[in-house]
Order: sequence, then C-alpha cells, then structure tokens
Amino acid sequence: MPRLTNHRVPGPVHQPGDRPLSSARAYIEASNDGLASVEPLLSMVDPPWEQFIATGPSSGAVATLLGHEHSGRSPGDSVFVEKLEQILGRRLRRNRPGRGPRTR
Repeated sequence: MPRLTNHRVPGPVHQPGDRPLSSARAYIEASNDGLASVEPLLSMVDPPWEQFIATGPSSGAVATLLGHEHSGRSPGDSVFVEKLEQILGRRLRRNRPGRGPRTR
C-alpha cells in the first residue's frame, strides 16, 4: 500500500483513517463524527470501507474524471445530468456549436 503524507502531522500516514482531519475514519467506523455523515454513501459501498479505499479508482475512472475536469462538464449519464440541471436551475449539457438563431 502506498504511504500517504499527512500535512498536519510530520511523517507518513499508513492508513487513511489515521489522518486527524479526514472523514475516512468516520466511514471506517461507520459512525458520524461531526465532519462527515456516513449515509447514504456508506450503504452504496459493497466491500468494507477500508477495502474500498485501499483499492483506489480504476485508470478508466480517473481518465473519465480528468476529462470532465478539463471540459467542466458533469460526469454521469443523461438522467443524472438532467436531475442536476433541475436542482441547480441551469443548463449543464453542452449547447449546439455556433451562434444561436438570429432574432429580429
């Protein structure tokens, strides 16, 4: 497992739950800690949380997130993006290229 650096305490941190200001401990212990509310995210993770954190993201997931970070568009399917648009009250999907129709 890679060694994590904790910027608050000198030296490496061997487990994500060892970070004093991280929400990882709350998820590992499955209890709210005043910083994080563990539900509904905890119920979405199938393996134990420690195992979930240790596996890390797939290279495909990282590439997808980086691509969306570059474009500024939300990752997710059309249903997810439509729901975000309803919540935010603004369009998130890409507009058609070019100028809009001319108004008279």
